Amino acid sequence: MKGSGAGVILEGPGDVLIEQSLRFEFKASNNQAEYEALIAGMNLAAEMGAENLRAKIDSHLITSQISGEYQTKDTQLCKYLTKVKSLAEKLKFFEAIYVPQEQNSRADLLARLASTKRPGNNRTVIQEVVTSPSTKSQEVLVISAEAEGWMIPIFKYLTDSFSPKSDEEPQAVKRRAAKFTMVVGKLYKMGRATPMLRCLGEEETELVLLEVHEGVCGSHIGGRSLAAKLLRAGYYWPTMLQYCAAFGKKCDKC
Repeated sequence: MKGSGAGVILEGPGDVLIEQSLRFEFKASNNQAEYEALIAGMNLAAEMGAENLRAKIDSHLITSQISGEYQTKDTQLCKYLTKVKSLAEKLKFFEAIYVPQEQNSRADLLARLASTKRPGNNRTVIQEVVTSPSTKSQEVLVISAEAEGWMIPIFKYLTDSFSPKSDEEPQAVKRRAAKFTMVVGKLYKMGRATPMLRCLGEEETELVLLEVHEGVCGSHIGGRSLAAKLLRAGYYWPTMLQYCAAFGKKCDKC
């Protein structure tokens, strides 16, 4: 059904744990939702540099189709299966195993979160809106014009497309990039005491500030409090404090 959701949990060595909730803006059957979650999880694992992946899925049908035990007669599911096999070929090891739904309760909770709340209402997990089936879209990383600011050197370094302009620049960028990671084509800042923070460019910054400062939940707070609220909401850019202070001064109501 339209507006349904799915949940993904990625666990890795070193206590790595990333949670992602998906909200579908197209009509998706239960089987489609399972495949969408699997593909999102495989893409997420690839973004984190995983080479070996074991996927735990609470659909016996999907795991049986992937293993070849069951034939896939549905045209749409055939496309999903082809997509999964294509992603699996890029890994050294891939296995899809069935787990009962009661043993997959956290992913089920993420799915309910995605289908009942608007994106952005809960920043402890990565929330994505899927506008069309992943079988219809190509995986393309786009660096938009607004990203040509503070994020671009880090973005290029993490995607192996960085070209240094001086001998000292690689070390400086390397030190900065150590605090960031790429997740599904987006830049996030990692923190010890906070969840991963979504990095924003100039155009996104203005929209988020307007919403937090004077939107439905806005309270016209001061610059320091506004910056703290943005951090709690899961956003980051280097000049947050100065930008928020200047933004508050421009508000007539404040």
